[in-house]
Amino acid sequence: MTSKKLIALRAASLLTLMAALPLGGQAWQGGARPGSPPGGHGPDMMGVGAPPILRLVRELDMSEVQREQVFTVLDRYQPSLRKLMFSLGDGREALHAVLSEGGFDPARLEQDAAAHGRAAQELYLTTARMLSEISALLTPAQRVRLDESRQ
Repeated sequence: MTSKKLIALRAASLLTLMAALPLGGQAWQGGARPGSPPGGHGPDMMGVGAPPILRLVRELDMSEVQREQVFTVLDRYQPSLRKLMFSLGDGREALHAVLSEGGFDPARLEQDAAAHGRAAQELYLTTARMLSEISALLTPAQRVRLDESRQ
C-alpha cells in the first residue's frame, strides 16, 4: 500500500476517533471555535474540512518521519480509546434508561456512576498520555507554533 493511501486510510479512521474524543479534539483545536457548540465540536468535527490531527500535521509542517510516528502513536492508543468511549456511552444509556423507565434504584445508580467515573478518568489519562507522546515528537519550533496557534 502506498504511503498516501495508508495516510488516507488512517485519516478516515482517525476522523471517527477524534470526533468521539472531546478532550482530544479540544486539545488539537485549542478549544471551541467562536460560534461552535460547547465541547469543541465545530464544523471540522462534523466532517467538513480536514480532521484536527491532519490540520495539525499540515500547520506544523511535520516531516514524513514525524507523521508516521504520530500515526503510530494514534494507532497504538485507538483500541483503548474506543473501548473507553463505549464504556462512557454505556453509562449514558444506563442513565437515560433510568429516566425513561421511571424507576430509581440507588444501588444500581451508585454502581453505574462509579463505572462511568472510572471510564471518564481513564479516558482523560489515556488521552493525556497520547497527547504527551505526540508532543514529544515535535521540534521546539513546532511546539512554539502550536502554542501560538492555541492563543
